[in-house]
Amino acid sequence: MGMLFFKKKPETDPDDFIQERWTAKFRKIESQRFEIEDGDGYSSAYEGDDFILKLKRANLFGWAGNPWFQYRDFNLEADCSFGAANGYSAMGFCFRQINDANYYYFLVSNRGYFRFDLVFNNTPQVLIPWTRFTSSEKPENSRDIHLRIVARENRFIFLIDEEWVGEADDDSISSGRFAWAGQNYDEAVEADFILHSLTLDSRPLEVEASYYRWGEYVPVDPSLRFRLAESLFLLGAYSPTLIQLKKIRRNKDFSFEENLLAAKSFLGSAFYEEALSSAEKCLKTEPDNIEAIQVAGTALYTLNRLLLLKELLEEKGELLKGFSWYWGLAGNGEYGLGNWDTAVHFYKKAVEFFPEEPLFIENLARAVAKSGGHTQSTSPDVVSDSLSAADAVEEGIVSEDTVSKDIVLDEIPENGAEGVAETPAEFELLSSLEEAAKLYFRQEEYGQVQSLIESICRIDPANPTAAILKGKLLFFEEKWDAAMEVFAPLAEAGDTEDSSVYFLYGLLLGFHDLRELAGRYLEKAAEMEPESFIYQFKAAESLHLRGEDMGPYIENAMILEPEDIWANNLAGLDAQEKGRTDAALEYLSKGWTLYQANRGTESEGSGGVDLLINYSQVLFDAGRSDEALKLLEDHPESEVFNHKGNLLSALGDFPGAVDAYEKAVAGAKENRVYILNCATACIEADFVLRAEELLQLSGEQDAEVINLLGNLARIKGEFARAEAAYLEALKSEPENKVFLLNLAELLHQRGNHAEALALIEKIPEDANTRRGKRLYTSVKNAMEQHLECSSCGHEWILPRDISDQGGLKLHGEIPDDAPAGRCPSCGKLYCVSCAGHPDTDGRFICSECDEKLLINEKKILYILRKRLGFSAEK
Repeated sequence: MGMLFFKKKPETDPDDFIQERWTAKFRKIESQRFEIEDGDGYSSAYEGDDFILKLKRANLFGWAGNPWFQYRDFNLEADCSFGAANGYSAMGFCFRQINDANYYYFLVSNRGYFRFDLVFNNTPQVLIPWTRFTSSEKPENSRDIHLRIVARENRFIFLIDEEWVGEADDDSISSGRFAWAGQNYDEAVEADFILHSLTLDSRPLEVEASYYRWGEYVPVDPSLRFRLAESLFLLGAYSPTLIQLKKIRRNKDFSFEENLLAAKSFLGSAFYEEALSSAEKCLKTEPDNIEAIQVAGTALYTLNRLLLLKELLEEKGELLKGFSWYWGLAGNGEYGLGNWDTAVHFYKKAVEFFPEEPLFIENLARAVAKSGGHTQSTSPDVVSDSLSAADAVEEGIVSEDTVSKDIVLDEIPENGAEGVAETPAEFELLSSLEEAAKLYFRQEEYGQVQSLIESICRIDPANPTAAILKGKLLFFEEKWDAAMEVFAPLAEAGDTEDSSVYFLYGLLLGFHDLRELAGRYLEKAAEMEPESFIYQFKAAESLHLRGEDMGPYIENAMILEPEDIWANNLAGLDAQEKGRTDAALEYLSKGWTLYQANRGTESEGSGGVDLLINYSQVLFDAGRSDEALKLLEDHPESEVFNHKGNLLSALGDFPGAVDAYEKAVAGAKENRVYILNCATACIEADFVLRAEELLQLSGEQDAEVINLLGNLARIKGEFARAEAAYLEALKSEPENKVFLLNLAELLHQRGNHAEALALIEKIPEDANTRRGKRLYTSVKNAMEQHLECSSCGHEWILPRDISDQGGLKLHGEIPDDAPAGRCPSCGKLYCVSCAGHPDTDGRFICSECDEKLLINEKKILYILRKRLGFSAEK
């Protein structure tokens, strides 16, 4: 009988796209697919029958990933609840997750709202904004919520407690993994999100059945569709809004609210006939409804039915006089009928109501230009309505967010040979155009700004407002040289009251490394705008980069924005430079904490590595080296590894520094600074062969490399070669204190102490380092010896090596600070001032032994000869 062999079932690749029905029983190990983690601000764990995601910071979005399998279409069901102690928070799922920068997520809040978003290339896009799904103002955190997500191709259906709440279409991401997600807001520091059960079915037939059941066959409450439609409209998604309204109309006639929403959505979608029709239906029900009148009037104007528009606005005029759009729309209608003066009247009223709307101001400018200088405020009551629609001027398309028409100013002629305004109407026109251009610029409508600049320059080619705006446009387009050409004469003249001219010109000068000149203009802007944080900050930063005191600017910046990451960083550096270590630590610690809390937001900005390095350096300088090094862990950037190498080198841990520098070099192979730092540490650690390799990699043999080659030669005992290298390096940089000290150390090591001392003395006292001071002491000790009076401590300095001095006969008075001699009994040396009175033959006496002091030592004789002015032989 043959043997029967069973094949082992192949293991499934976790990256596979799988078709399965997976029901998670979290108590069972084999169904626990979610990852258990304990990261920065979050953790996830299995507890009994549940899987719990915990967020440990306010304003944090996080998820617990499932690394098993990828899914395209699926039907996902889950029972979940909020932690009983949660503040405002939301929970749900990320799905079709390719990585941390590409995924969808669906969230349900504990305030009774849901939302659906896409994150694509790290850019969030709202597909369904927060939309209410429950009538309860504050649902209980502890109650279970049943979520269902059906994903089929580019269609998504969402149910809460088995009731349809929303749907969406998007084809940005076709497949990926999924994760249990939570969002904690700012009401509580921590939030728990509890997943009780989960079933995911990705089998095609079952997904198809779920899709048709919940998307087509099960009736949807019209009020829920209308809620979704309202949310989509507020998002500006007019076509999806109309789709939801169309589905409502399958089963019933529109209510007034539904007709009105349809009218506004048709208008936003540029379906003007349909918008007018829906608005007219609303007006039959509520003749005085303001929104319906606005939609109808806008549609009539866009359809060029100007007499009907005039009739509507005259009929409803008293009702509408409190609304700026009425005056703008009425002005557009009169302008279209050729009633320029009346249009001016209406546009002026619109500007009075809404002075921050540049389109109204631009419309006013157009009407003034057309009026030919007759800009008196004509009352609409005396305007003839005899013009026909055939006489109206068709001027363009209505904008989506206003009820005024876009303006074309190409009929404005240049004014005379000089090209400047001469009449009151021209001054009014110019003023309106300037104001509109400035408002458009604030709203970042740069195309409109460019158009108005051209119109202004037709009237006044040398107009300063137009020049300033042109310079700003060039600046934001990063056309630095062209922007400088515009700003230079304006800023250098110094008579403009627009502080941004000085500020932007200062930034441009800084881009060209003209720091001192840049600082002058940045400081002027800061003085003109003491309440502007960015002006104060940039003025302070400019001074810091020039190595100067930041003065009041950094203090003002911190007062204006005490929670700004980079202001805290700069304030920390300022405090560090002034020796205020505690203050530096406080600022930089706060800056680093703020940076971590704002990761992934616009407030984060760039430069986090610089902030980390600054904070670490201050910790190190404060004697907290362990904390400084620990802070750098888990940061794989080359800049961080290089800084870690610097700190370890300062601690004398050269093997550790080499390891850090090697990682820096591995991440930035072309960075010469990292290569030379690594070579220096290798030399200190006696890694000779690696140091030679690195120096060969460094490229050009400049003075720094030649100096390091000298260090290497010195380690290898090649002293002549080392000396030659140091001398060669000093030819290029004769005042480089590192090179001078290296050569001085070598000369000292070889016994050339006088030459070494001469080199050390070339270094200014205030520039000398601890290494230089130690070397100076060592050289002096090698060259000198010291004697001192045993009684008063008076010290005499003399060379280390001196020759025999011969005999010496003393006559006359000897100075008090000269040596009197040494006692042959006790061995004490005295100065003349401390010795006993001389005996009858003039010999000094030991104060303790009464013995005659001897001066026959060559050291004493050398000092006496020098002190008495005789020739002292070395």
